[in-house]
Formats: sequence, C-alpha cells, structure tokens
Amino acid sequence: MFLGEMFLGEMFLGEMLQGEMLQGEMLQGKWRPWMICLPLLVAALDVSAAAIDSAASDSLILAEAPADPVITIRPQLQQRMLELDATIEAVNAATVSAQTSGRIVALNYDVNDFVPAGSVLLEITRREQSAVVDVALAEVTRAEATNIEAQLNLQRLQSLFKTGAIAQGQLDQARTAASSGRSAVRTAQANLIRAKEAQGYTIVKAPYEGVVTARHVELGETVVPGQKLYSGFSLAQMRAVTDIPQRYLDRVGADTEFVVTLPDGTTRRSTDTVRFSFADPRSHAFKLRINLDNLDAKLYPGMLVKVAFAAAERELILIPRSALLYPHALSAVYRMSDGKWVLTQVRTGRYSDDQVEIFAGLGSGDKIARDAYAVKGGS
Repeated sequence: MFLGEMFLGEMFLGEMLQGEMLQGEMLQGKWRPWMICLPLLVAALDVSAAAIDSAASDSLILAEAPADPVITIRPQLQQRMLELDATIEAVNAATVSAQTSGRIVALNYDVNDFVPAGSVLLEITRREQSAVVDVALAEVTRAEATNIEAQLNLQRLQSLFKTGAIAQGQLDQARTAASSGRSAVRTAQANLIRAKEAQGYTIVKAPYEGVVTARHVELGETVVPGQKLYSGFSLAQMRAVTDIPQRYLDRVGADTEFVVTLPDGTTRRSTDTVRFSFADPRSHAFKLRINLDNLDAKLYPGMLVKVAFAAAERELILIPRSALLYPHALSAVYRMSDGKWVLTQVRTGRYSDDQVEIFAGLGSGDKIARDAYAVKGGS
C-alpha cells in the first residue's frame, strides 16, 4: 500500500508541473525552486520503492523452513579403514652378470645413472672370442667338405651295388660315413653359434630402462662367467609391500581396493595385489604386494608409505547435540513411545561440531526430539 501511495504522489506532482507550465508561470520564475526539488523528490521516491522491494525480496530468499522437531533414526553403514605401514620396492630389479671371460675395456655407467633400455653398460675384450669363432668357422668348412665327399661316395656305391659290383658290407660302411658326415656338420654349426654368442657377450647391454644401484667391477678388471657386473631397477612399475595380520585375512580379496598414501599426501588406488600363501613364522602375518603404476616417477624403492583398506563394517547412528540431555551425569534423549516423549538413556561415542555418535540405546526407526531442552521445558 505504501508503494501505491508513493506512485500516486509521483503522478500528482507530475500533473501539477504540467498545469503550471501551461499557465506560463514557470517563465516568470515562480516555479524554479520546484523544478530543482521536484526531480530530486521523484528520484528519492523511486529509490525508496526500489529499496523496499529489494528488502522484501531478500527477506524471501533468506527465510528458511523450520527444521523438523522430530528425528527418525536411520543408521548408516560405515566402513572402518585399517592403516598399515608399507615399503616401496621395484617390480623389476636385477643384477647383470658376465656370460663370458675377458678384460673390461669400457665402463659407460656408474651408480645412480639413468640408463635407457638397450644401452651398452660395458665392453669386454673379444680377442679370445674372435679366435674361437674363426676356429668354429674352419671346423664348419671342413665338416661340410667331408660330408659332401661321404654323400657322393654313398651315391656311387649304391649304383655299383645294384649291378652286383660290390658287397653289402661296403654299402653299409658308405651309409655310416654319410650319416657321420651329416652329424659332423650339425655339430660344427652348433659350435659356431655358441662361439658367436660368446663373442656377443663381450658387449653387455641394459635389459630395461632404469637406474644403476651398484657397479661391481672396475675398468681393466678380468671377469669370468657368472661374475656380477651391474645392479639396478626399473622405474616403470613399483609395488607397496606390507604385512596383513592374520585376523584380517578374510577381508583381503581379489577385488579389495587399497589406498596408498605417499609422503607428500597424494594417494594411489589399486586392486592389483598378490598375497603370499604362507605366513611369517614369527609375526604370523601374511605378506602382501600392491602393484602400482609409476608414470609420474614419484615412487622410489625404499620409500615408507601408508596403506589402508576396509577392514570392517558397522552401523553408525548420528544425532544432533541438541537432542541430548545430561541428567545425573548420564546421556539421554526424548524418544517417542505410544505418542508420548519418554526420557531414554543412551551410550555416546565420538563428538563432532554439531553431532554425536550413539553406540547403544537407539535403533532404526526410533523417533526422538531434535531439541531435548524444548521438550523438557514444555513438560
């Protein structure tokens, strides 16, 4: 109504202004103060109307529906997480050993160096291996020549045997020589392959991309087959290793998700696990490996991380603090029973800012008062 009155006031003043202008009085200077004040008055009325409308709109926006004074208890299923310490280790970690003998003539990498896959780690002298290859080649040539001669002799004697020119014994000896010739060629060829492989072992290459953790030899040192040369690991894939207490063994399955928390607070999730089938005889715990991708290279062997998984489930009841009373140092709520409020003792758990956990005393479907003191004061 007030807004309507202001609108009518504006119309009235406008009509007055138009009437006076028609009478020419403004030209005589009688209405010049009105001309100055009138626009200001109209603007003030407009601002006031806008302010009132805005205040009315804000009051509508800020108004909230009152909370339901009755709360129906509905337990929530909560998972209890078990957190364990774990150590990061590389999935691929190995030691490269010598496969031939000789003196080391080149060492290309040292400890903590990053090594691309297929890179030459070191070189061993190959004079002895080259000599063995030459001997094997000569043996193959000799065996092949002997075999050719034996095969030709067998063919000739077979023709003579058909005409009766030779005895059966001579043919049998030719067949034996031809068979031995073929075997000698295969043996010589196998020896050549082994000699060439030994020659290739003089150049030692990295089996995969990774980091050198140990160098076991020095430049100029003579090595023998089986001697350690380099140790290292691959950064591509890591795993967190932990021990699962045997009482939680049934909670670890093929689809169990593990949350791995790194020292910087970031987390990784994985269901790719390998659980050992036997327990440690002293701790009676089962070792568990959790495979993790390491595309961002944030995981390194030896790091200490935290591993968590859902070890148990339980029903959780939360009520607002305002629903609690503390008569005689006990905790109680007003529970609806047969249409009346009945003071019911409860056992509480953890408290938060505005909620409290109920361990006992309430069940699913119970109705309690949101404001216990309001019920108490009204009773």
